[in-house]
Amino acid sequence: MKVDFYNEISIINNDDVKWFLFDDMLWISKYKDFLKLEENWEEYVGSYDYHGFGDDTVLFKKNSRRFTNACISYVGKISVRNYSSEYDNLLFGKLGDIEYTCNNEKFSPFEFSDVIYFNEKDMLVSLSQKIKARDCEVIYITNEFGFIVKKDELLGYVLKNSTNHIYFDDEKNKVINSDIIAKYILAVNKINHEDDITGINDLFKYLENKKENEYLLLKNKLYEIIEWY
Repeated sequence: MKVDFYNEISIINNDDVKWFLFDDMLWISKYKDFLKLEENWEEYVGSYDYHGFGDDTVLFKKNSRRFTNACISYVGKISVRNYSSEYDNLLFGKLGDIEYTCNNEKFSPFEFSDVIYFNEKDMLVSLSQKIKARDCEVIYITNEFGFIVKKDELLGYVLKNSTNHIYFDDEKNKVINSDIIAKYILAVNKINHEDDITGINDLFKYLENKKENEYLLLKNKLYEIIEWY
């Protein structure tokens, strides 16, 4: 997908960037949900998962060509890794907006690459392992979320201070830290890849005495998984 830097502040702010942990999804929009977005569908162009093939939704306003909405799935794509200095280039970038540059307004299906969670940095990065971060630039549409671009090609995204953007349904996370989020991701991956529920059981026991509402919601999710298995 071809995009360009637009030198104005985006309509999107940090509160519009939501990481729905249980849904394996990033939601970036002024709209609360897809239903509200679809009511105004004729105003936008871009990539959309019309047929349920796993394509990501990235939409632009027709009249201004500027970015407006994204729904990004990372089902089966996320991993936890130790941070490496090779990603330092992604910590900084231009602050502004992106606009699409194709002239015919026809968009091919689009899907972001796998996602890495660096828990010591509390940072999500989506970028193909075949591409070196130092060869890319980041266009930050807020001071914490930005799109990774190389030669006008949209390649990925960065979300800093990620736990501040986590939502459990309508409940915003205020207390759960990056170490626990990393444990949760690792435990879910262990189920998906090895059919091993040990990590889920261990995390449930670890959180047993936590009383804050976000912990209760997380424990409920863990309990559902345990009951399922």
